[in-house]
Amino acid sequence: MTTIRKILLLNVIGLLILFSWWQTAVPIWPWLDSQIFWGFNHTLTTEPSPWVNLLGVLNCRYFDMATFCALGLVLWIQVLNESHPQRYRRWAVITFIMMISMLIIALLTHLQPYHHASPTIEYAKQGLNPLSVEQIVHFDTKSESSSSFPGDHGLVMMIFAAFMLRFGTRGFGLASVILVILLSFPRIMVGAHWFEDVYMGSLSIALIILPWLLMTCPIVKVGDMLMRVLFAGKIDHH
Repeated sequence: MTTIRKILLLNVIGLLILFSWWQTAVPIWPWLDSQIFWGFNHTLTTEPSPWVNLLGVLNCRYFDMATFCALGLVLWIQVLNESHPQRYRRWAVITFIMMISMLIIALLTHLQPYHHASPTIEYAKQGLNPLSVEQIVHFDTKSESSSSFPGDHGLVMMIFAAFMLRFGTRGFGLASVILVILLSFPRIMVGAHWFEDVYMGSLSIALIILPWLLMTCPIVKVGDMLMRVLFAGKIDHH
């Protein structure tokens, strides 16, 4: 399959996911959102318990820092296991381009007109009295958001995984994908995000934008230019 066909295939998948949310004949996403949220919310108790405290820990800022440290560790191990003679410089350039890409895509997603609050807030407005972990535990955590769409943490991790799949080995790329799934779910479990925020919003954005960014020549040319200017080398794409 040619590169352009791969790009278009990923774009079509992203658009189909987006269309499945936009259409109202078969309310797939509202059903998934409701089932997943209430499935986890009904496991909470009104007083702190080991399970509630665990969910609180998984959604506090320190766990967010640990999440990004885990992604950094995957990247660092990839660098150490690479045989490229300029692997440190190569991955410094790749990481720089990845961070700039994250910033630009994040800014663009915040400009899109559609926003909604997290399920803990929306269901509370409807008088359904959901339990909120941040109102139960005795430490700072996050289980509510006034603007949860799209899932920003999920999108950032998806961008990371896409760069690892593009420039790293298959094993580290797949490990990154698994980390995206595992590390994006705590926010969904406590109701800080709807399931659709991450697996419709973030995923469709990733499938539409990232293939053009990573599978066409411009990003490789930018990487090669930076390697030549900074280190007199090449990014050595594959």
